[in-house]
Amino acid sequence: MLKMDTPKSASSLATKDFSVRLDALMEAAGYRKHGRLTAISRMTGLTVGSVRLFYVEDRPPKNETLTLLIDHLVKELNDTKKHAVSYSDVRGYLLDGIEIPSLSASIASKTVITQIAIDPIYASQVILAIHAIAKDMDIDLNSGSMLIKNHLIESRLIRYCTINKPDLESKEFQTIVTSMLNIAQSTDDLTFLS
Repeated sequence: MLKMDTPKSASSLATKDFSVRLDALMEAAGYRKHGRLTAISRMTGLTVGSVRLFYVEDRPPKNETLTLLIDHLVKELNDTKKHAVSYSDVRGYLLDGIEIPSLSASIASKTVITQIAIDPIYASQVILAIHAIAKDMDIDLNSGSMLIKNHLIESRLIRYCTINKPDLESKEFQTIVTSMLNIAQSTDDLTFLS
């Protein structure tokens, strides 16, 4: 069995502009600029000083705290009746900048996010490599709950590959994909994809 170390902090997986995206979501949820640190402090149970580090260091909190924050944001955004978002939508946006269709218009004008230029041909190669590995493992990525997990796995790996440029036929890449697919198959908890 393959042993995999799970990071205790989402920041080890995070990308630039976390604080910009967090501010955009707070604004979409109706929080004024003044008082956001205090509001986040109440949501997470952290001190205002600890919350300030999200902004100063431009990094997300530990996974447990991030989960609390996302849960509160999802509730607030859905309570406004203007937006319908899920936990995975908010998590994907905060950590990777994955667009949330129901929020796009309201946060697009307020955020300037560093985007990674993704080559569509390379992205297609990554997706084909993922599907080939899944086929070898007898996993149908287009069925049931695997369909949503597949989308998250693909977007995460496309971003990873665009930044790190691994050889798609290497043992390392195959191990990463195999691990993600095994975990996705064994759980409904999608937090491992963040």
